[in-house]
Amino acid sequence: MNFSVFAQRLGVEASYIGALGKDENGKILSQALQNEGVNLQRIRFNEKENAYTFVRHEKNDRVFIKSDPSTSQSLKIEKEDLDFLNDYDLIHSSIYSKIEIYLSDLNNLGCKISYDFSNKFSPQIIDEVLPWVDYAFFSWSGREEKDIIKFLRKWTSLHGTELVITNGSNGSYALVNGDLIHVPAEKIKPLDTMGGGDAYISNYLICRLQEKQIETSMKEATKFAAESCLHKGSFGYKHVYQKIPGLK
Repeated sequence: MNFSVFAQRLGVEASYIGALGKDENGKILSQALQNEGVNLQRIRFNEKENAYTFVRHEKNDRVFIKSDPSTSQSLKIEKEDLDFLNDYDLIHSSIYSKIEIYLSDLNNLGCKISYDFSNKFSPQIIDEVLPWVDYAFFSWSGREEKDIIKFLRKWTSLHGTELVITNGSNGSYALVNGDLIHVPAEKIKPLDTMGGGDAYISNYLICRLQEKQIETSMKEATKFAAESCLHKGSFGYKHVYQKIPGLK
């Protein structure tokens, strides 16, 4: 969802295919997406409550406490979705969407496919996903550069997918013709890092679709991600709750 909003803000026509709840949270999100101009033609509304995540902030960085993603992960890709996606240049999803069984169908559409592994990846899921996607992103904060380049070389040689690793305050990494490219993070005082990775991915992919070089795309993505960390939330629309079920 963050990706579709950021893409729209960057001047690209974007749609969101997903499952929202029919509760207040789902209504808030669907209205926010409408306000941003995101196409919701293929959205679903589930009778269950909207997916949610409880987050706290430590030194302006977000720490995930607990979540219930069941509604968002209830999405089933249908023929009508595939027909709808035929008109698009790129499809982006993540490990949290649980749509791996549909990747071969999406790949048959002939458009570019991007996948965000976040920091929840294993060799098994990487090997399952990479053959079907053109771009893959990994969040790997705290890793040393020697480990990053080893990882990039291994998986690039196996599948040829364009890989990018974001390493928190250490910046981002990619391979170009076998050489490691490192773009440092911008030095800022973040207000909230929520959505920063999605902002990076959105800008990077748009740059690549515009046929900009990988290093140039990384630099532009770094700048956009830094800007997104200077305000609260991923893309705004603050709503205050008096009571939040399950949170003590």
